[in-house]
Amino acid sequence: MKIQDFVTVKNVMPVDFCEDFIESAKDGNWDKHKWTDEEMHKKLNPFIDGAIHSYMNGLGDHGEMIADIVSKYSNPRLNRYSLGQGMAKHYDHIHSLFSDYEGVPVLSIVGLLNDNFKGGDFVIRGKKIKFKQGDILIMPSAFLYAHEVLPVKEGVRNSFVCWAY
Repeated sequence: MKIQDFVTVKNVMPVDFCEDFIESAKDGNWDKHKWTDEEMHKKLNPFIDGAIHSYMNGLGDHGEMIADIVSKYSNPRLNRYSLGQGMAKHYDHIHSLFSDYEGVPVLSIVGLLNDNFKGGDFVIRGKKIKFKQGDILIMPSAFLYAHEVLPVKEGVRNSFVCWAY
């Protein structure tokens, strides 16, 4: 397998779910990054669970090894990027950022809730990843998978991220 084979994107969330989820999230106070509440988490769980299961099945023996060390994932964090906002290049394999969870993130999970914006591209290892509304991307959290979100040029980018341990 090649290193890029460990980055997958699956369209698993229906468009109407994404739109309803964004609308329900508007009721809360949105910061640039906001942890989901229990109700939001329950709504996202089936899609995240399905994406993780599909990811591991698609990796054969590698997926079985990952399944041996991944037993849970963090509450999703909602990310809303407005005009000019993005996320600097980074990787997620950092224990100190996740003090509420035991262990170090093994997988990073990113879901895109809308695609009616310009800019805001997700870039990993120097390559832009094509996302559609309803897609969930899963990739290793290790340093080999540094990634960023380029600044939004028009509209608002709504997404979520969580990490599997």
